[in-house]
Amino acid sequence: MATDYSNSQEAQDRLALLEADRERLANNLATPWTLMTAAGAALAWFVADGVTANPGEGYTAGDGSLLAIAVLFIIGYFVQQQTGVQFRRWGGRAFAGALGVMVWTLAMFSVVLGLVSLGLRPWAVVPVLLTWMVGTYGCAHVFRALVGSVRRG
Repeated sequence: MATDYSNSQEAQDRLALLEADRERLANNLATPWTLMTAAGAALAWFVADGVTANPGEGYTAGDGSLLAIAVLFIIGYFVQQQTGVQFRRWGGRAFAGALGVMVWTLAMFSVVLGLVSLGLRPWAVVPVLLTWMVGTYGCAHVFRALVGSVRRG
């Protein structure tokens, strides 16, 4: 429903009120660190699934990677429920952060497969823990970038 403002000042006042609401919302949204840590753990789970794989000619992937991706979607739902905001548009910073986290996770998965193929399974814990840390802070960066896109409208 469109509102016809006979006075351009009234329209500007309403727009300024909307901008102030967006700014207040963005300033009051705290990063849900518990959920960001859970997202980092899900990414680490994805990488750790490479330890159970049997690389080589008869390669078989584990089922944990698909479950980890499903858990990420569930965590995204919980972020929406906790913050009360549905992020409809992703800005460039949020997209770049998410892409960076995905590239890191896939690279660490490859490192784990390489370690397993060399018979160094115990050393696979290093890339898994690194993925947990990078995933946690990377997801927090994506969240803050999404909050910034709310601020800009």
